[in-house]
Amino acid sequence: MPEVPRLIVQLAGDALRLLLQEVVEPAKRGVRLLHAAVRHLEGRQALEQHVLGGLDDLERIVLSVRARRAHRLVDETGDVQDAQS
Repeated sequence: MPEVPRLIVQLAGDALRLLLQEVVEPAKRGVRLLHAAVRHLEGRQALEQHVLGGLDDLERIVLSVRARRAHRLVDETGDVQDAQS
């Protein structure tokens, strides 16, 4: 007979556990989804920074080439003026 009260308490505990599980599991899934979204955004930002950093390097190279061309053009113009003198 002492087994019956224990069984009733155990069944009531199981019912409460099932009820709480229905509340806790979706919350856990929501947290996992949130973490996945944050990781996705962080990865996207890192990629953008990498690409934009590469574009900054490309811009520096292009500007350097343009500066050298302009300098060379000035030198060539000077050569023509010297030849006319």
